[in-house]
Formats: sequence, C-alpha cells, structure tokens
Amino acid sequence: MSKRNVVVTGVSVITSVGVGVDAFWSAVCRGEVGTGKLTRFSPEGLRSDRAGEIKNFDDTKAFRHLDPTPHQRGTRLAMSASRMAVEDAKLSAGSLEGVSERAGVVMGVVVANRPGLEAPYGQGHKQPEGRKPVSLRAHDVALVSEVPASELGLRGPSLVIPTACAAGNSAIGCAMDLIQDGHADLMLAGGVDELSPAMLMMFSLFDAMSTDVVRPFDKNRRGLILSEGAAVLVLEAEEHARARGAHIYGRVLGHGNFADAHDMTHPHPEGLGARLAMESALRESGLSPKDVHYVSAHGTGTPTNDPTEARAIRDLFGSHTDSLPVSSIKSMLGHSQGAASAIESVACLMAMRDGVVPPTVNFTEADPECQALDVVPNQARKHRVQVAMNNAFGFGGNISCVVFGQ
Repeated sequence: MSKRNVVVTGVSVITSVGVGVDAFWSAVCRGEVGTGKLTRFSPEGLRSDRAGEIKNFDDTKAFRHLDPTPHQRGTRLAMSASRMAVEDAKLSAGSLEGVSERAGVVMGVVVANRPGLEAPYGQGHKQPEGRKPVSLRAHDVALVSEVPASELGLRGPSLVIPTACAAGNSAIGCAMDLIQDGHADLMLAGGVDELSPAMLMMFSLFDAMSTDVVRPFDKNRRGLILSEGAAVLVLEAEEHARARGAHIYGRVLGHGNFADAHDMTHPHPEGLGARLAMESALRESGLSPKDVHYVSAHGTGTPTNDPTEARAIRDLFGSHTDSLPVSSIKSMLGHSQGAASAIESVACLMAMRDGVVPPTVNFTEADPECQALDVVPNQARKHRVQVAMNNAFGFGGNISCVVFGQ
C-alpha cells in the first residue's frame, strides 16, 4: 500500500518575540531580539542572567472544559498552542468529534513540567511554609499531550517524545509516520518547554551561556541563551484535509532521525549524525540536495555546534551551499529546548508562504570554521522557497531533520 501524503493545515507559536503566527513571523522578519534579563526567578549563581521569556500571555484561556488551576506552565503552554493550532486549522468541536478516534497528539519536550518541582524540592525536600503540598501528578510529563487530547476530545495516539533539543522535530516526524501508515488521519504535533532553574544552572556549569546575545556562526559567539515556548502543527492526511476544504500551508515531505553515538554533550566532530539525518530526510522526500532552497539551522551559537553543523551542510550540499541560505532564528528567540524545532518548523512554512527567509541577527564577523555559509546576516531576504529543511540536534547525539515542501 502506498503511503499517504501528509499536509500542514494549522500552525501556532508562543515565543519570546511574539504570540501567534502573525506576531511571531513579523518580529522574526524584523530581526527582533526576544532575549533579555531574566525576571522569572533569580539568576543568582548563574554565569549569565539572560533568558528568553514569554511575557503578558494568559496561558489559561485555552481551557474550555478542564480546570487549568492544577496544571503547570508546561501543560498550559501545550494546551494554549494546541487550541491556537486547531482554531487556525478551522477545526470546530463538532469536526473534531467526527474524527476523534483517528486524531491524536504528540509533543516533544526536554523539561516539560519538572521546573515546578525544583523550588520546593531543591531545599532539602522540605515544603516551604505557607505553600500547599506539591502534587506530583501535576508534574507528570505525559500531561503535555494528555491534557490537549482530553480538552479537545482526541482519542487517537497520545505521545510525548523527550529526544532533548531535537524533540519538536521528532514529534513532527512521529506524527507524519502515524498518518502515512494509516494509524491516524489527523495529529497535533509540536513541542513545549518552560524555563527551568536546573537547566540554566546546568548550561551555566558547562560555561555554554552567552552573557549578552546569541551569535550563531559568528566568530565571536560565546554560547546559547535558554528560552521558553511552544508550537503546534496540525498534520492531516491530504485526502482528509481536501475533503473538508482545509487551507494547506505545505507538505511534510520526509524526516530523518539518527544518533551521533559519540558523546553525551558534544556533537560528532565531523557532523556524522547531522549528515545522516539530512540525507535520510531528503531520501524519504524523493529529493536531492540541490532541490532545497532554505535550511533552518539548529544554530545555537555555541563554539562546538555551529562549525559541526556547517561542516555537515557543506559536505552534503557541496557547491549548492554557496547559493543556499542557512539561518538561525535562535539568534532572536534563544533556545526554547523541546519547542525550538517545532517553532522553527513554523518559520519554514512561513518562508515558503511568503518567499522570505529570516535572518541570523547579531552577526558581525564570519568564522572561517563555519564553512562560509550564507547565514542571511542581520536582515531578512526575499528568496523563493519551495523546499525547506529544518535541523535539530540534541544532547546524547539525538539528531532530527524534517523537510517541508509547497
């Protein structure tokens, strides 16, 4: 049996530069930086006080049936992004009921709901006076998919994928497979993460945090800045989407998932996993490297990630690299962990829609180690994009690549 085409019919984003696709995409195309001084909690003991925070956003409004009160910020952000994506796809409660057993949710995460446990249990497992006892169930990672499924009445697959910072792409690839293989007709797929004191401390101890801004592929880059966010894509079997007259943003053409099998924190020096994942995604898409018009880079701004990714891109794309825009929106948003590649997937779809590639901001000096990539420095660019590749790399060598097409 031939596999079904998978299309994107709804998108949502919640980021440090804007909430909602229009606000997000407009800010990204302007090169707006959403990182700044950390206010969510004290930066005491950290080597950097920078973070990308979502501000002035009510993450409880998406709940229509369930009570948002018991839920942690990660679950509420996942629910908010899911509601926004469903509404963007023009799916009403009635239409979801009609497909409920053939529709599900898959979310990528790194920390998910764990940050809420860090404050009380970081003090010798003592409950601070005046605070209610912590509900361990509220911190269950499964809730980031379970709650949207329950709230929206989706009875199909409900999954959480914790493949580190590749998780958003991994979730999209998993949802694509479920639809292609006939296990679902419609899936909500994306990623979510909130800011975590423990994660900030970990990267601080690694000396991997920038003290001002993120400078991907720049010779003067000093590290990443952690942020929070969420993004969800509504994926459908093409025949299902067309039967209900849905607007289609594009197709998910293919994905590749590989492991560096090299080190828990450092990428393979030759970018082995990255190249394998990109090659696999193109092979599944039925495309060659020269068919790609834009690469959304993982681009963290760390000393080790950027040259490794650049080497893998140059090795795969060869001379086509010279005319291939490769940019990193983490230069603006910071690194939103499990949500990062889901957000960047939305950017790929918007680049195809508008014929505009987003910039890599804060760029001042090219690094010879980064293989002379065209990083679209500091200003968005008009560019025809019919095929976009989205890269995501995670700790433990988790690599995931997704290819989108018009």
